[in-house]
Amino acid sequence: MPDAPAPIRQQLITDAVFTQLDTLTGVAVYRSEVPASPPLADGGGGRVGPYVVLWPFGGTPTRDQDLGDQTADVDYGMQVDCVAGFEADLEFLVDRVHALLYRWSPTIMGLAFGGLRPPVGYVPGAVQKNDAVNPPRFWLPLQFRTSVSR
Repeated sequence: MPDAPAPIRQQLITDAVFTQLDTLTGVAVYRSEVPASPPLADGGGGRVGPYVVLWPFGGTPTRDQDLGDQTADVDYGMQVDCVAGFEADLEFLVDRVHALLYRWSPTIMGLAFGGLRPPVGYVPGAVQKNDAVNPPRFWLPLQFRTSVSR
């Protein structure tokens, strides 16, 4: 019986998505946390500048394994919180993140990806405002998923 393939390292996928998000100019990019004092908007009267937070989900094996259970397919998901001090800046940021990630596929040697898409039935909902932090900020979560195979 052949050796089972090594597990797909989800950290590599998260790294690739983070690197892609980091190409957004004028946007701070964080991974699973936000500093207590994110950068302020240029000339924004003390409001926060635009930033995104990547929250990787734990990937799960897909159900498309062969009879010998030899495939190493993973269904990988993430949430990207888009945040800005002004609602108009948030709407522009959401458009930019969507344009950057929708149907984009990470490139990692030895792995094949489907394009990133929102999970079936996912609707991000309305723009939200968080007044509990100082300075207050507007935010909207976007979710994406992809399938990964060898």
